[in-house]
Amino acid sequence: MPRQTKYQEDWLSLTDPTGNEVSFWCDKGKDDFHCFCRFCKKDIAICNSGKLQLFQHAKSAKHKKSVKDATDLSQSKLKMISTANGDRGLCLDKTTASSSSTT
Repeated sequence: MPRQTKYQEDWLSLTDPTGNEVSFWCDKGKDDFHCFCRFCKKDIAICNSGKLQLFQHAKSAKHKKSVKDATDLSQSKLKMISTANGDRGLCLDKTTASSSSTT
């Protein structure tokens, strides 16, 4: 039976296929044969493929979306509005951190 691959600390300094350093999203998992993705909240079995399995995870659509959602600089804010008949209410206004505020 072939040996199983164990977690290696030096993998954290590698750059994944999406351009992020592995340490940006990966921690040691529940044992020596797993890593944990902070963004997906998922244990990744590395016993068969090692760091290649980490790279496969980084390329997955779920992981890319989780990283994008967590690092998105836009914010949702509630904004007070008045209607033509004088009623007032709240609406959701999504603005980015780079856009200028007019308040």
